[in-house]
Amino acid sequence: MRSELRETRLSVKDLVDEVASTANFESKKLMMEAYQASGIAKAEAAKVDICQDIMANDAKTRVHVVSLDLSSLDSVRAAAKQVKDSFGKIHVLINNAGVMMGQQNMTADGYDMVMQANHLGHYLWTRLLLDRMDKEGRILCLTSSTYSYAERIDLDDLFCTKGRRVYSLFGQYAQSKLANILFVQEEELKRQRQ
Repeated sequence: MRSELRETRLSVKDLVDEVASTANFESKKLMMEAYQASGIAKAEAAKVDICQDIMANDAKTRVHVVSLDLSSLDSVRAAAKQVKDSFGKIHVLINNAGVMMGQQNMTADGYDMVMQANHLGHYLWTRLLLDRMDKEGRILCLTSSTYSYAERIDLDDLFCTKGRRVYSLFGQYAQSKLANILFVQEEELKRQRQ
């Protein structure tokens, strides 16, 4: 069964509205601030502010933060274990992180940093948490229209290490974003078949 690539374009506001209604958050403004945060320091500050504001608005709400480094597969495994040990069903899983690098760097795991941080980390994270997904749960993978620069996924040289492709800023980023789309699309097809 061949499936066509389906692209859904949501603005950040649309995405926040969707997640807020699904997750039953009262303050969409707080989620907007999280999406607008960039850089580690800003993200950490936004995380603290968001947690405090959510708890101030609803004393019964508990906020749990699980940190993970997508450029470390050990960190991804540890974070997934922490989630599994601490929580029940997952209703919404949002994969939203990425890097774009002018020069190729390799991770401690031996993979291209862009492909690992943008795709492999999300792939492993999602696979490790699939058994906790609610039947009606949603997996959202925020990506980029840059995926269209990749005419096809190059599985023979995914990490630009075999000489089939020359590493480039947009080329590798596009490959990683196309990999995100293909992965989530395949997961959705599997769920539909069940």
